[in-house]
Amino acid sequence: MAKNNKQYMTMKLSDKTGVIECRMWDNVEKFADKFNQGDFIAVTGIVNKYRDNLQVVLKDIKKVDDTNIDLRQFVQASEYDLDEMVENLFEFINSMEGKYIKKLLKKMFNNAYILESYKMSPAGVKLHHAFLNGLLEHSLSVASLCDKMVTHYRDELEIPINRDLVIAGALLHDIGKIYELDYEKGFKYTTEGQLIGHVVIGYQLMSDIANLIEGFPYKVKMHLGHIILAHQGRLEYGSPKTAMSMEAFIVHSADELDSKINMLKNNIPYMDEKNTDRVWSPFLKNLDSNYAVNSTDDISKLKDSDISERRRYLELELKKLNGDKNAKEKTPHKSLF
Repeated sequence: MAKNNKQYMTMKLSDKTGVIECRMWDNVEKFADKFNQGDFIAVTGIVNKYRDNLQVVLKDIKKVDDTNIDLRQFVQASEYDLDEMVENLFEFINSMEGKYIKKLLKKMFNNAYILESYKMSPAGVKLHHAFLNGLLEHSLSVASLCDKMVTHYRDELEIPINRDLVIAGALLHDIGKIYELDYEKGFKYTTEGQLIGHVVIGYQLMSDIANLIEGFPYKVKMHLGHIILAHQGRLEYGSPKTAMSMEAFIVHSADELDSKINMLKNNIPYMDEKNTDRVWSPFLKNLDSNYAVNSTDDISKLKDSDISERRRYLELELKKLNGDKNAKEKTPHKSLF
């Protein structure tokens, strides 16, 4: 209700380019019941500025049939080619040496529903890889990191590591998100996602498919299950178990690194002409710190600390405390703190 006791409508409209605030001041009753949150609508209105932000004053709203809607026009999607990522997925699967674990992965991703969901799902609602195809992009990135770690630790340092388990764990660690997250009209959690969560869902899915393969080794299923259950690393982060094997620790470490790098890439505001003095991001709760904005490109903007001058001043004060009468400043002291 506005100050003049007249009803008005406020909403946010979004597409893949961003979000804009909207207001409707006239004929609100006519349009209020014509659509719901998450619907696709066509609007006409006038764009103006309010407190230095763009805003649309709406004049007309029409609900749009979403049958032939290309979701990629309204929701951010991965910048990488989808077909190439799917090809990369099957290259990882075909590179495995163990027949049972390879059969498990092929059976999993030859399922049309699982593959389509894995291709399209985000990896999160807002924290990391929160865009269409984000789950596939994130899983491939984790698998690639894991492969490099296996090469370093197993092949170069001769530490015994099972590559098949590591790569399978990397590809399946977040598989439960195909049921945890709903991406049809924006990103939100499903009821199953809220009540059970992707960690347990993923473990159940892997176990169910492994049970369909005759002779599937129980120890392989148990170890792969452990990798999925432990991939978030800490009990307070939702992992029923912490990593207790070399393979599980590698997958957890790669997952944590990739998700944090993506959070930094997508969530830190970059410096622009309107904010040239910004050097540090706001405090990022999920990363438990502030981070340098464009740290490598704009490192020259970090202020010098005058450490040498501070050290000289402190040495002078110590000499005075020790009774050195010759400890005198050449110029009047200006506080450095």
